[in-house]
Amino acid sequence: MLGKGKSMIRVSTIFLLFTSLFFIAVPVSGQSFDLPIQLGVGIGGMNGNKEFDGNTDFQARLFVRHYYTESVRGEFGVGIGSISDWFYETHLFPFDYRLLYSPEYYERWSPYVYGGFGFVSYDVARLDIEHLPEWVAPRYKPEGVSAYIPFGIGIELVAEEGLGFDFNLGYNFAFTDELNGSHADDPNDAYWTFLISMTINGSGYNRLNYRSSYSSNERRWDRGMTGPDSDGDGLSDDEEIMRYRTDPYNPDGDGDGLRDSYEVLTFHSDPFRPDTDLDGLNDGDEVRTYFTDPLKKDTDGDGLDDREETKVTHTNPLDPDTDRGGVKDGIEVAKNANPLDASDDKFIVLTDAAYGTPTGRDIARLSAKELAELRARFALEGVVFRTGSADILPTSVPILERTYQILREFPNVYVQIQGHTDNIGTATNNLDLSRRRAAAVKWWLVTRGIDANRLTTKGFGYSRPIASNASESGRQRNRRIEFIVQ
Repeated sequence: MLGKGKSMIRVSTIFLLFTSLFFIAVPVSGQSFDLPIQLGVGIGGMNGNKEFDGNTDFQARLFVRHYYTESVRGEFGVGIGSISDWFYETHLFPFDYRLLYSPEYYERWSPYVYGGFGFVSYDVARLDIEHLPEWVAPRYKPEGVSAYIPFGIGIELVAEEGLGFDFNLGYNFAFTDELNGSHADDPNDAYWTFLISMTINGSGYNRLNYRSSYSSNERRWDRGMTGPDSDGDGLSDDEEIMRYRTDPYNPDGDGDGLRDSYEVLTFHSDPFRPDTDLDGLNDGDEVRTYFTDPLKKDTDGDGLDDREETKVTHTNPLDPDTDRGGVKDGIEVAKNANPLDASDDKFIVLTDAAYGTPTGRDIARLSAKELAELRARFALEGVVFRTGSADILPTSVPILERTYQILREFPNVYVQIQGHTDNIGTATNNLDLSRRRAAAVKWWLVTRGIDANRLTTKGFGYSRPIASNASESGRQRNRRIEFIVQ
């Protein structure tokens, strides 16, 4: 009975740890927990398979699984168990990492094969050297650690949402001949295992639970990130379930007016929260009505939340200085001034220059008449480009020359060059085109001597039409460059 008492203490301690961790997790999880993993604890048997077939002895295993792809999962596990025969008894403590491959999923079950690599700590608790058969040579080493390779087959069953069962049969090939304290012709020892496990699944892991509501036709394609789009939101059912965790039967899961595909692919807003930035406007209104950023409470950075600007002060949530008086809207509201009236901005700037914007301090020195005239002179149209590109056509040169002369006349004025397009083509391509066209105009002016620090650029794509895109004449008006005094 060499080392048997010590080994049994280790076995008992680890087994109690297994069961404690698992059964603490079950009531905490409810039906499932919020991690994309699966926890499992199982009991079964081990059977030595080298010099002697041996007895079937107890084993227990705790494991954690996660997804690589829909069909391939990883599993880290630790276990306890023993192998024995009439002349020996060895306690085993294996820990390994396995890859599980599931070739097919069905409504309530899934088969799989597995293979992996690990290490097994062994403790030979009993060895009867005197009664070994003649053809078996003793090679007794009380304890040690060996690498081993586990592989086998299994089946996973879903009992209810978040809970399931797992059955597997495996063969474990060790890199040592010391497990049973003896050796014959075979160079290494091995053992069989079978395991029956109970599992609890995180909310991101319940792949089989989602499948339980699928039709047979859907299950045929469901091994890839392609296939039907049941709710017509632009995302395949498989993408919604596996990648984004959204509802494949509801095109707008949070009811904010944006389809799930727009939220996750275009605007990167939260498909589970109708107001991603918590500014008081739902994401759909921000994108479609106010053209604000659903990820920022204060799109223009003027100190007022987008909702306050659109619902209370009625200022422009895209312009930090709506009245162009030289003071940000938020400062005007804080100073009890009118953010829609430029006449009171000059007083704020002159009494405390720190409140003025860099360009506002210069504009504030102009009279109201001069400011109105300046803005009117910048309301220019007719800057045109080669179709689908940012190449400025020669017919635009006279208009750009007028802009150049105005900027020379007012050296302290700063301008934002804004690019706009019609709605032909995708939103992404038009946004990029509008940005490149605005940059091209800035470069034209800078190369003629205008300080680049006085010019900023911004592209709006087709989000700010000034005419209908239903006609060619309307689209032509929408393809424009605007010069905005800041």
